[in-house]
Amino acid sequence: MRSGKPFDAAALTLAHGLFSFVLSPNCPYTLVGLWALVENPAVFMAAERLNLDANGVIYGQGRISSRTLEWLVQTTDPTFRLLHLPDYDPLGLSEFLRLHSSLQERIVLHLPTDDFQILDY
Repeated sequence: MRSGKPFDAAALTLAHGLFSFVLSPNCPYTLVGLWALVENPAVFMAAERLNLDANGVIYGQGRISSRTLEWLVQTTDPTFRLLHLPDYDPLGLSEFLRLHSSLQERIVLHLPTDDFQILDY
């Protein structure tokens, strides 16, 4: 949502290949529904093939900033949920714990299946 009103990010993405905004003080954008937060750029680029049923994907590039985390914490829409797809290493898992301590039940760790593949070799 932007300033409390829905807008069509899907149409903007289709037209331009990506929808993005700058997270500035008093940012007018808020999240509604399920969103995926990914650490790895390859996962970000292949997110559509993962069939996550998410409204959108956020590229976290490792640890997200405190400002981004605070913005997520302030998201008040009752449908907001975050699916975290970290690198499954100590840093990625510690980032999930950091996010979970702030977002509580609004964040879930994505557990890939055995056939989970990002890149075709």
